[in-house]
Amino acid sequence: MLTSLFAPYSGAAALALRLALASVLITHGWPKFFGAEGLSGFSGWLGGMGIPMPMVFAFLAALLEVGGGILLILGLATPAVAALLVLEIAFILLYVRSGAPFAHKELDLLVFAIAFALMIMGGGKYSLDNFFGFKL
Repeated sequence: MLTSLFAPYSGAAALALRLALASVLITHGWPKFFGAEGLSGFSGWLGGMGIPMPMVFAFLAALLEVGGGILLILGLATPAVAALLVLEIAFILLYVRSGAPFAHKELDLLVFAIAFALMIMGGGKYSLDNFFGFKL
C-alpha cells in the first residue's frame, strides 16, 4: 500500500539523496583543495598512515569529493560517481577507521549507504542522466 502511494515520488527521493550526499562531499572535499593546509596537509596525513603516493591519492580523493559532489547535484554520471564513492568509503571504513568506535564511523556508513543506493538506482527522474537519456 505505502509503496504504491509513494512510488510517484521516487524521483524526488533520488534527488534528495543526491543533494544530501553532495553537500557532505563538497563540505569535506573543499578544504582538501582550498583549506589552510590544502592538499599538502591532507597528503601528509595519508602518508603518515603509510598510504603510498599520498599526493596522488589526496588529489583523487579531493577531486572525487568536490567534483563528484557537483556531478551529483546535477545528476550527471550518478552511478559512476556513486561507485567510486562506494570504493572510497569502503577503504575508509576498512583501513582508516577499522579500529575506531562505531561513533566515529556513523557518517561514513551513511555516506556508504547513500552512495550504494545511488549506484544501483541511478540519479532518478530529476537528473541530467535522465534528461539526456544516459544509461550508465
